[in-house]
Amino acid sequence: MIVRRYVRAAFDAAAAAPGRMRALVRDALDDACGERCYDVELAVSEMVANVVEHTGVGGTLAVTVQADGAVLVEVADVQGSWGPPPAKGHLGGRGLGIVDSVADAWDVSWSPHGKTVWAAFNGFPTTAPVPVG
Repeated sequence: MIVRRYVRAAFDAAAAAPGRMRALVRDALDDACGERCYDVELAVSEMVANVVEHTGVGGTLAVTVQADGAVLVEVADVQGSWGPPPAKGHLGGRGLGIVDSVADAWDVSWSPHGKTVWAAFNGFPTTAPVPVG
């Protein structure tokens, strides 16, 4: 795997964290990926929002842009379990369903220090377009 760009950032449990992490992803992807960028931003927003809502301490986001056009995002936290299921009628609880609908693959990795939710996206340009004019 040849890595074209790798970005890692910590975030706190503030309500503004998902927006800050979306901006970081947007910068990492160079705005060269068109509509597919929105899929990655949406997934990151949902994954970070889950950490903010359920841990109260924040976490870390890592974005790996590979030379072959694949993008991997990883959101880690120190909580080693899932939060409780949403109560009947609760408006939340659909974040990972959204991730599933926009990512090519996703899963959870567990460790003694917490968990990492990752999502993979394919089909990005292998090189940024050259401006004309």
